Amino acid sequence: MIYKGGVYLVKTVNSGGVYGQTPSSSSSYWELVSSVSAMAINTLLADNAVLGAFHFSNNVFWSGDGGSSSSAAKLYMNSSTGEFRASNGTFTGTVNAKAGTFKDLYFENCFTKNRFLNITHLNRSSSDIDDPKYGDTYCSNSRLYSYQSDGWEDALELYTSSTNAISVYANPSYSKIIHMTGAKEGYTNKLILPSVSENNYGTEMTIVCRQYPSTRSITGTEGGLIVVDYANRGSIYTDERTLLLAVGNNGGVLNVVSTPQGWLITNCSHDGCSDSGVILKFKV
Repeated sequence: MIYKGGVYLVKTVNSGGVYGQTPSSSSSYWELVSSVSAMAINTLLADNAVLGAFHFSNNVFWSGDGGSSSSAAKLYMNSSTGEFRASNGTFTGTVNAKAGTFKDLYFENCFTKNRFLNITHLNRSSSDIDDPKYGDTYCSNSRLYSYQSDGWEDALELYTSSTNAISVYANPSYSKIIHMTGAKEGYTNKLILPSVSENNYGTEMTIVCRQYPSTRSITGTEGGLIVVDYANRGSIYTDERTLLLAVGNNGGVLNVVSTPQGWLITNCSHDGCSDSGVILKFKV
């Protein structure tokens, strides 16, 4: 505080505070400080302040290399949003992140969680499954939900959905292993692989379609299951643009990998299907 032209800071305080204690150079409660020290404290507490190579303004702290603008700063912190940006850094301990882009990384002793999806029912809500098992799914509006270790979670986007068949967008970042059977008799389920790009080259996926699962099978004669890429999601073709993985009671196992030429088949086997009933080629 300023008192009679002098700047005073609290030196000591007891349970009664400093109320009634008059500032003076001999007071045990107050300390007379220089104007330079007071200016430094005001700078620390002020908005739109500069301290060394750092700026402070509107709860934002950034390095001076960005000048008066925080957008180009190499170090940026926002106390309101919790956003933190840095052009370089070393981190130890636990890091929890849900999304991002990583390049030129080396991982040691790491485990990547790969969820399993069991799309063998056309359930319309979680209440349709009395005893959900890991990977079980149901459809609601435009989303497919999956039962995982932490309970039900939002899994994939649906292209179309009805009580007879579904078309679902595969997302390898969520699940690279999908068990999916055919639709109801007379209908066709569709699994749509994402567009390929340099961000997902080398991504492998496994699609298992056993029309007679050993447990939890669908009741009744099964329909078909086709696999297409994103560009051909709107139609069913009778050429290499559509891979027919399930016909009637017969299914198969498909392994694909994304390349600059498109999704390529690395392996395709069939459970009781004749080669004439399954298209082995896929659009590249």
